[in-house]
Amino acid sequence: MPSDYFNKPRLYPDLQGSVEMFFELSPSRQMGFGAGAIPVSEIKDHFELFGIDGYEIRKFFFRRMRLMDNIYLDIVNNKNKPEKNNKKKSTLINSSGGKLRA
Repeated sequence: MPSDYFNKPRLYPDLQGSVEMFFELSPSRQMGFGAGAIPVSEIKDHFELFGIDGYEIRKFFFRRMRLMDNIYLDIVNNKNKPEKNNKKKSTLINSSGGKLRA
């Protein structure tokens, strides 16, 4: 077996349902200038589709989806942005061939 198989993170059994739900709902997000959040209506529809009833369990999964989604969005939408402390100035060439600093 590949070494990556043995180095992958272990998922606690109580998180399995949440991870499955996250990956089932993730394709429903809006995409534009960046990834958008999973719509609340999609989470609600998922509860109804899979028969997840009861206020407490829905609240638990809703909050977990929002937490996971916020982490995902933070990673995905910020992965191509330069770090604030490590800003590099870029050099641009204007139409007359002179250099500009941005």
